[in-house]
Amino acid sequence: MEMTDARGADVVFEASGNPAAFASAERLTCKQGRLMLVAVYEGRRLELHANRVLGNELDVLASFWANDTDFRRAVDLVASRKLDVRPLISERVALDDLQNAFERLASDRGKYAKILVDCNS
Repeated sequence: MEMTDARGADVVFEASGNPAAFASAERLTCKQGRLMLVAVYEGRRLELHANRVLGNELDVLASFWANDTDFRRAVDLVASRKLDVRPLISERVALDDLQNAFERLASDRGKYAKILVDCNS
């Protein structure tokens, strides 16, 4: 919030699928801002603070699939490092450790945003 002088962001994307991240995204969206849900929550329920959404006149939108143009643009942004996704990666694991990574993820969903599987290590 200090980056916006406590105003909040005009557009906030929640892409982790973590309910705690959703709650943060809802708080970080400014009055008359837009909260974009682009994560998969796998049947988990989210707590929406209706008074906050109504009082701040938030637009809450969801997008499950991108079209080919949008997907290619997103890949290009990541590949060119114009979009830094490293802060979203909670852990990197070798392919040999994939089963253990899934077990850790299942045991504590709130701890991990994304686990990157390095197939070359």
